[in-house]
Amino acid sequence: FSETIDLLFQPVLLCPAEDGSIPNNFPTCEDYWKGIANDMQDRSFALAGYWACVMFGCLVGNVLTFYGFGTASERLNKRVRDMSFTSLLRQEVAFFDMRSVGSITSQLQDDAARIHAFS
Repeated sequence: FSETIDLLFQPVLLCPAEDGSIPNNFPTCEDYWKGIANDMQDRSFALAGYWACVMFGCLVGNVLTFYGFGTASERLNKRVRDMSFTSLLRQEVAFFDMRSVGSITSQLQDDAARIHAFS
C-alpha cells in the first residue's frame, strides 16, 4: 500500500531549476519529464500486477473457505440424519404403534432442515 502512496506523491522538480540547471542530469526538460513519466508508468504497471495478485489470492481464499464450510456443513447434516435414522431403527415396536409413520418421517425431515439452517 505504501508503494501506491509513494507513486502517487512522487515529486517532480521544477525544470529548469532556479539556477538554470536541469534536474538529474537530463539533457533537456522534456527528457526529464518523459523520464519521470516513464518511471511512473513502469511502477504503476508493476503495482497493478501486485494488486491483481492480491485480488486473485483473496478470490481463491474465499472460494476455498466457502467450499470447506459448505462441505463440513453437508457432512454434519448427513451424520445427524444417519444417527437419527439409526436411533429410530433401534426403537421398540411399541414406539411405532404409538406414533404414525408420517409424523416420524416429518420429524426426521424437520430436524435435518433445522440443522441445515443453522450450519
